Amino acid sequence: MGEAENKKSKAIYGIGFLLSVAATAALLMFMPSLFWTALPFVFTFGVRFMDII
Repeated sequence: MGEAENKKSKAIYGIGFLLSVAATAALLMFMPSLFWTALPFVFTFGVRFMDII
C-alpha cells in the first residue's frame, strides 16, 4: 500500500470513527436500550484509525 493510499484510508477511518461516535451518542440519547449496537463500529473504526490493527 502506498503512502497516498494509507493517508486516504486513514482519513476514511477517522470519518467513520467520528460518525459512529455520533451515532452512538444519538442512540444513547434517544434509544438507550439499543446504543450498544453501534459500539462495535466505534471500536473497529477507532482501532483502524490509530493503526493498531
